[in-house]
Amino acid sequence: ANDIYFPYVFINSGDSNHVDQPILWCINLVTETLVFKQVNTTDRFGTDILNQTTSEHYDFEPETIGVYKDSSGFYILQGFNYEKLENSAIHLFRGLWKTPIEFRKGG
Repeated sequence: ANDIYFPYVFINSGDSNHVDQPILWCINLVTETLVFKQVNTTDRFGTDILNQTTSEHYDFEPETIGVYKDSSGFYILQGFNYEKLENSAIHLFRGLWKTPIEFRKGG
């Protein structure tokens, strides 16, 4: 998934094949440079999500992304499919996580 807040594009990718890391990329479209790269590990979003680094392949798949602004400033809203252990059974969930971000003023 991706979203644009010009001149930045945000890309939420990876893990649909249980091999690629789920990564959030931010690229400046004008300069064609990487602004940041964030590996989205399960521990960033809560300890109740099953750890995909175990020998078993649990889903933690990026699904959506959006860049928004509220009274506190800008933030990224990321959506994932993920598996969670509840009552001795593995269940599939869909969740949204909010991450504050800052944009540098021109210079």
